[in-house]
Amino acid sequence: MSSRWLPVVPAAAAVAFLCAEPAQSSDTKVSTATVVFDAAASTSTDFLSDDEWRRLPREERRRRARASYLARIEPTGVVSAERLDQYIQRFRDTNVYDTRLYLFRVTAQVEPGTTGTVRLRGEVNVPQYRSGVEESLRMLGFTVAENAIAVLPDASLGPDRYGFATTAAATLRREPRHDAEQVNSVARGGWVRLLRPARPDDMARAGARLEGSWFLAQTFEGYLGFVPAEQIRRAPKLSAIAATLTRPLALPETGTTLPLGTNLVSTPAGYRVGGSDEALPPDAPIAPLHGAAPTKEEILKTLEPLMNVKYVWGGVTDGGIDCSGLSQFYFRSRGIVLPRDAVQQAIVGQIVAWGRDVVTDAQPGDLIFFVSEQGRVSHVAISLGGGQIVHSSRDRVKLGTLDDREDETDARSLAERALFARRVY
Repeated sequence: MSSRWLPVVPAAAAVAFLCAEPAQSSDTKVSTATVVFDAAASTSTDFLSDDEWRRLPREERRRRARASYLARIEPTGVVSAERLDQYIQRFRDTNVYDTRLYLFRVTAQVEPGTTGTVRLRGEVNVPQYRSGVEESLRMLGFTVAENAIAVLPDASLGPDRYGFATTAAATLRREPRHDAEQVNSVARGGWVRLLRPARPDDMARAGARLEGSWFLAQTFEGYLGFVPAEQIRRAPKLSAIAATLTRPLALPETGTTLPLGTNLVSTPAGYRVGGSDEALPPDAPIAPLHGAAPTKEEILKTLEPLMNVKYVWGGVTDGGIDCSGLSQFYFRSRGIVLPRDAVQQAIVGQIVAWGRDVVTDAQPGDLIFFVSEQGRVSHVAISLGGGQIVHSSRDRVKLGTLDDREDETDARSLAERALFARRVY
């Protein structure tokens, strides 16, 4: 289950809102699209488990769901180009769960001489933000003449899109300058996902100059910030962190001392520092980051009583259960309490794969998160490895693959909607 933000909109008014046709000429007249909502005629938003809702034709369900969404962007039902900045802000507030984790820097400008033709600029790190904000404006009646929103990571990075901390702690700062606020740090051996090189316009302080080489980056928790290039070693692939050093450790062979908190990866030969060849002695003071990985068979045995149980929005038992209720139950069975909604669960644990890499890199027990057409986390599944999953989808708890679509209304497969996988166990 995604976060419970869906607005209450009367069905008749919702359909009217979506169907309102702004007056057309050579330019869209968005200010003439007007709908009056009857606040007293509210209906339940529990449509995902409503039998009456399910009996509606598919297109009618889509119309009503989209209308409810649009009502959140323009609650009055009166669309105006003068409120364009507010629509961008409301899109962000509705779909971007936490701007410390999800990048959404978008501006919209009305084309001079028009009343409803707009151009979009900016950058995002979720592809659906780019397409979603454009489609939202189109549904409101705007004409999008240009969508120049960049989707990161930037192609200029080449194949080496990750970096491992080579100092005691690689710092992430709000701006690419050493005296800027530190928003996070990554202990030695931890990885960051690189999004793009820093630019002069990343400086907010008047007169500040970009000195040295920096990257806009994202940590394995998801945090965003700027990291100095000299504090990382670039790599083509992330390596999941398997353990952490609990005491400083001197390595006589290299003459270095590893600080407490150093991130370690597991190899057949033992633990080593992430992103390096530095091996640790067998008696090194370490704490594993995760417990024993479950097998596919163990996961299915635990979830066997819930297989084919119907999907119920907000359900958490064998009388009916939703997607995040299923993942929450599974981890409770392992002694781990997760937050309730998928969008909340998506901030727990270590990210171990991004985007389509979840197909090959997600292991049994990892949680895979998916986004809606607007980029909001809207679904979660439990990985069985090899691109297989178990999840509570639109009708029931079932096995599936990442090539599937969540339901018949989805244009994209689950793999195309995947945001990332997180390791919690």
